[in-house]
Amino acid sequence: MERIQQFNVNFKDDETPFFQVDTNHRIRFGMDEISGILLKTILKDVFKTNEKVDMSFIIGNITNNKRHLEKNRIGKSIKIKNWKETIVNDEDLDAEIIYATVKDVNSLDVYNYCKKVHQGHREAYIVFYTERFLTYVNNDVLDIISNDSNLVRELKDKYEKHINEYYV
Repeated sequence: MERIQQFNVNFKDDETPFFQVDTNHRIRFGMDEISGILLKTILKDVFKTNEKVDMSFIIGNITNNKRHLEKNRIGKSIKIKNWKETIVNDEDLDAEIIYATVKDVNSLDVYNYCKKVHQGHREAYIVFYTERFLTYVNNDVLDIISNDSNLVRELKDKYEKHINEYYV
């Protein structure tokens, strides 16, 4: 999860990454407003073929010294070879949250996961990231963040008609 810090977001925060950065460094697409073909095109622009993609997500929590794992079905779309767990104490929930980070995720697997979420399958609190972009996806939105405002501007120009403008 160290690479997430370069985007100046706190994955462990209650706010999604989109709301932790200013408008010049983010773009949002409503999942209901984009087609599956457009989703694939956007993800191809964000995750280049040979680019190293990592992902981090919540896998469960620990309460009363007992692990409770979420059935997020990420493994149905993404081949998980290895992961590193990070356990963070959440005083508000009186529990410890278990985060997993998987390195070197195949960009096609990222698309397959996002496609399933787009189709309404179960989602996880998950982000995918490279050196250039961080992407958060759920059943409602596809959020893309970058430290490079020029990269975000290029995406905004290219997909101007498809951007969710509610939080611009």
